[in-house]
Amino acid sequence: MLAQRLRLFGVANLRRISLAKSTRSLHCLSSTFPTSAIKKTSFGNLKQHTKSMSTFLEALKEEIAEAEEDGLLVPIDIDELLSESPFDLLSAKNDEGHIVLKNGNAIVTFDPVEFEHSGASESAVPMVVTLSHDQQQLALSCIARMHEDEDEADSGEIEIEQVVLEPLGGSGVNKAEPYSPAIGELSDEMKTSMFEYLHSKGVDDAFAASVVAIASKTEEQMYGNWLKDLQSFVEKEDA
Repeated sequence: MLAQRLRLFGVANLRRISLAKSTRSLHCLSSTFPTSAIKKTSFGNLKQHTKSMSTFLEALKEEIAEAEEDGLLVPIDIDELLSESPFDLLSAKNDEGHIVLKNGNAIVTFDPVEFEHSGASESAVPMVVTLSHDQQQLALSCIARMHEDEDEADSGEIEIEQVVLEPLGGSGVNKAEPYSPAIGELSDEMKTSMFEYLHSKGVDDAFAASVVAIASKTEEQMYGNWLKDLQSFVEKEDA
């Protein structure tokens, strides 16, 4: 019986001690962080948040206005940009970004997102030229470049990086990468004849300039659409 009373006494005291500590802790917490300060802080954060949203929206509206003035929101006409080229637009996948052009057995594929300015007066975009024949395809990884000159007309240039011969449709996932020689180590005669071969398929310097122009304008339009989507998101969040 005594042991039981001691156990009960211990439990009762433990509860009283715990309750006293909890009361003191709450008192200290309320003294350190008064409710009025918490309310002021929350209200201040709300005002700062609203101000930031308003500033961001204004910046977006100004940027969109400039984009409209520069024609970045006007859909591009790829056929018009290819008016002087033998290539036709085969497909333009807006969700993936790939643009595919075709001329006879020559197919050119490039992604406008990969468009870049290589300098103050030079722009470039990677592209792949595929020529198919008799269950095989010749795939040439190239760079289309355009040099901008204030005193002269813009000029295009084709740069060949890799040339592989593979089965039609590609070498496959589980197969080894097809061989390609180092283009820079080929003889001048080989390189010249390779460029002439591409030119005969319509892939020449003028075509390179057209590809860069298409990639540049497509990338600009994607930027304009991104601005509008971003504005719509922020406006819905602010509503």
